[in-house]
Amino acid sequence: MSGIPIPGPHPSVKLVLFHLFFLSIALPAAGQSIPPEETFFSCLRETFVPDGSPLDSLMRTYESELIGEGILEGPEALDFRGLLQRIASGQRIDTGDPGSFNARLRSLPRDSTAWRRCQLELERFRSGNPDAVLTRFMDRRDILVTEGISAELQASSLLDILGESEFNWPFYRLQTYYLIDLQARAPVNPEVLAESVSEQAARYANRGANVFRVYLNERSQTIVSDRLVDEAGLSELVYRHAREFGPEALYIIDLELDVKYRQFILLKNRITLAVSEVRDQYARRVFGKTFTELSEAESLLLSRRFPIRVVLP
Repeated sequence: MSGIPIPGPHPSVKLVLFHLFFLSIALPAAGQSIPPEETFFSCLRETFVPDGSPLDSLMRTYESELIGEGILEGPEALDFRGLLQRIASGQRIDTGDPGSFNARLRSLPRDSTAWRRCQLELERFRSGNPDAVLTRFMDRRDILVTEGISAELQASSLLDILGESEFNWPFYRLQTYYLIDLQARAPVNPEVLAESVSEQAARYANRGANVFRVYLNERSQTIVSDRLVDEAGLSELVYRHAREFGPEALYIIDLELDVKYRQFILLKNRITLAVSEVRDQYARRVFGKTFTELSEAESLLLSRRFPIRVVLP
């Protein structure tokens, strides 16, 4: 038997074996998913005609200007996160001559059809991947922009989501450019002089619909718009009023002559609790924190956005 030659594989079998070997190497590489940040940024850059290079050029130029101005220490991810931390700390980023990044971006020619296609692809990703960093970032950013939150508080909120590694992606670096522009447009001294409750009441007393008026009788019954309401009903009405009128909401308590001070305080506390619930929900939605977890600046913003003005007529 040893002298009988053993035939080798047929050429077609060799070809199949070669393909199987190739696939065993290629499939793992092909199976590695492309990060969504890279996918969406590629889609985004290609909307800038003719080939996406205008966006690349703008970002390189702007980055060089920031480094040249000493605003950005370098081109690494750590440097970009550090810049966002500086914005979050309230440090004013004076860009000097580089100018508005957003204005330059808007001047670039763009394929509107391709842009809409990118947006649809991003929305599909977000709906199917609610826990992805990109989705959480976009959800938070959309809320911050819609609510008109300052650059400093936007940066602080986004830092809770974006670690250093995220700034390896140009998509997140773009957000830093936007916030530099937003900060530059804000007034240098935005502080508003504090008013007393009586001054606030006088300023808002004649506005009409923004005034929530509740009547309290000596039996501790509360009446709103000629209707008797229980504790839960009152809380719901106050909650809705605070959400609707925000910074202009005013709560006036009319007292029957024999109402004791303790009854007034209990009612005032119920109103305060309902407005505090609005603040807490807003804090969770916008900043991803409970009201008690907010920074001093964030707490001040919510206190101004949903003030607790409870006064006597």
